[in-house]
Amino acid sequence: MPRATIQDECRVFTKDCEQPVSQALHLRVNASYEQMLPQSYPYMQNYLAHLRDLSALGNTVRISVENTDGDIFDPAYLDVLAKVTDKVMVTKGVNRGWVKSLWLPTVRWTDVTAQGYAGGPVMPCRLLPI
Repeated sequence: MPRATIQDECRVFTKDCEQPVSQALHLRVNASYEQMLPQSYPYMQNYLAHLRDLSALGNTVRISVENTDGDIFDPAYLDVLAKVTDKVMVTKGVNRGWVKSLWLPTVRWTDVTAQGYAGGPVMPCRLLPI
């Protein structure tokens, strides 16, 4: 009885693996958000019906405050913006870490200078309401 060599065993192994390997090359990962949700539920049907209106929003609410009579440097506008920001920050369920407003120190300006980068909060601390 002939002894099997390592080469013979490798040939058998690769022959047995050819089909699974070729099939694995054609696998596609599909992590579709919509396909993982129960599409028969009424709230999901409503979501899917308005999907185009909701693109890229996720669980985000955007509030815009516009000054129709001037620019963003108008004191009355800045006062309204500060009040809206304060109300949003204390609203139950709001993730304060994601709130962006001119009045928050997390909204910063950046400038490239000859020495490197410079920057700071858009509203300096001396302007922030107490």
